[in-house]
Amino acid sequence: GSFWFGFNLTQAPLKNTRALREALSLAIARDKLTRYITGFGEQAAYAVVPPGTADYSPVALNWSKLTQVERDSLARKKLLEAGYDKNKPLDIELRYNTSTPHRRLSLAVAAMWRDVLGIKVRLRNEEWKVFVNNRKQKTITQVFRGGWIADVNDPRNFLSNFQSGNVVNWSGLNDKQYDLLMQQADAAATPQKRAALMQNAEIRLLSEHAVVPVYFYVSKHLVSPQVTGYEANLLDHHPSRFLRLREIKP
Repeated sequence: GSFWFGFNLTQAPLKNTRALREALSLAIARDKLTRYITGFGEQAAYAVVPPGTADYSPVALNWSKLTQVERDSLARKKLLEAGYDKNKPLDIELRYNTSTPHRRLSLAVAAMWRDVLGIKVRLRNEEWKVFVNNRKQKTITQVFRGGWIADVNDPRNFLSNFQSGNVVNWSGLNDKQYDLLMQQADAAATPQKRAALMQNAEIRLLSEHAVVPVYFYVSKHLVSPQVTGYEANLLDHHPSRFLRLREIKP
């Protein structure tokens, strides 16, 4: 699973302002969020498809290798490139569904945007059904909480969500090159060619900054040493027919 913040690409101020979207992404210190805010072993994310996904090698933009200080400096340059400064400050809204963990994470991100970029962030939490409807409509959202938990162990399960016309394309990304790469991947003759095309599609998605990857989910279980047949796996599926209890001698 992946957690990200999405950008509404159909409305101002995030429509047609890739430099602004990149600045917002750069200014988020993901390592701090996973260490101090989420705190359950989540892995900082710079991509949408989680590591370990079948027949797929992770991708990321080059700036993911920079230090956070370097990213912050680049973020400020991108904000100026987008046309925002002290004389023209940015005021933006971050929307999330009601949840204490989501609120803590959103507060931390808002603080990072304020400290690094001087941006005023309005936090708006909504009951789940209201939030989902607003995210789907794309009329009043600007930045919003997003993410995906895989149904099957396949990179397409994540990447198809951003194709034009997909009902869960909450950002409203409408990129012909991305759509073409995904279509070519579906028609690829070999698994290797399919993976390469989807990697190119994900790089395209990340370059457009339609979303801000934040972290990859982890599963948390307490398993007794008496249990046998339990094996960790990416989809976190544990059919009971494989599980047994054994007696542990004193």
